[in-house]
Amino acid sequence: MNKRILIIKVFILSSMSLFAQDFIKLPDSYFLNRVGLDQGKPLTINKVTHYNLYLKSESDSVRNLKNEEKTHFYDLVYKSEVVNLVEGNYYYDNNTSYFKFKINKEGLLSGDALLKDKRNDNEVEMFFVDGVFIKGVTKRFDKMIVKLELKDSIFSADKYDEDGRIESRDLCYLKFGNSIHDSNVFIRYFKNGSVSSERNMIKKTFVAYYENGNLKAESDEIKKIDRSYDQNGKLESNRYAIGNEKCSGKYDSGLIHSRRCESPKEIRDYYYDNKGKLKFYKVFNKDNSKTTEYDPKGKIIKQPYIEPAPSIGW
Repeated sequence: MNKRILIIKVFILSSMSLFAQDFIKLPDSYFLNRVGLDQGKPLTINKVTHYNLYLKSESDSVRNLKNEEKTHFYDLVYKSEVVNLVEGNYYYDNNTSYFKFKINKEGLLSGDALLKDKRNDNEVEMFFVDGVFIKGVTKRFDKMIVKLELKDSIFSADKYDEDGRIESRDLCYLKFGNSIHDSNVFIRYFKNGSVSSERNMIKKTFVAYYENGNLKAESDEIKKIDRSYDQNGKLESNRYAIGNEKCSGKYDSGLIHSRRCESPKEIRDYYYDNKGKLKFYKVFNKDNSKTTEYDPKGKIIKQPYIEPAPSIGW
């Protein structure tokens, strides 16, 4: 029985030794180049070209350099080159990070990998396919704080608070490119898990909600509308544009209170009673700076008179 236990122990120790030998240690100057991680592009292992300068980058002598000298110094420090590794298991362990990974037959990152950032105690569990980052989880003190995933040409980034509740979700639709202005959707959440706001850079829209679920605001750059609501979901303000005319309305408990419309030639101000019924309106003529008042049916109730030019905010 003792002989059998001894054999098992020897086998386990041998396996551990082989596992340790399987991973080749790389020089401290090597690092994971994460440029393109959120764009579905293959990542590379790079090495700092002037590592001796990099080690001096935080020294007092560098801080005391003049602007031009400092710029030239950091140009050299940040210079790097791609390293071509053969198939195998590797790791590096320098003063800022530790990275354990695998390289496939094509010389690309493949399978599971582990990145530890020594500056903030973050650990990132990563998974690659032919160099492309597919998914990963960032943990701090064993708690997940970020979850990343590339699926169906959509890159998602979820952030969580200390209690594991989702705070935000950023989506990048790669088929629309990687410009933040054309391909992203930003979603924010309340602590109860409901959506707080969503900004869609693709559709050029924005919506925000109260914590009770009622709509708080909405806008559409293409349709040229911008509305806000009270906590009961009643309309408070409404801005919109039709052709070259811009309008802005104010509401009380959902009933219109006043409205202004501006075109290149005139400005019209509409006034309503507490039931939302039009009382009268004014028209300011920009050519002669005169204002005329009309009743709801369009009949003049006050002849043109000169007053300071009004202005509409937009």
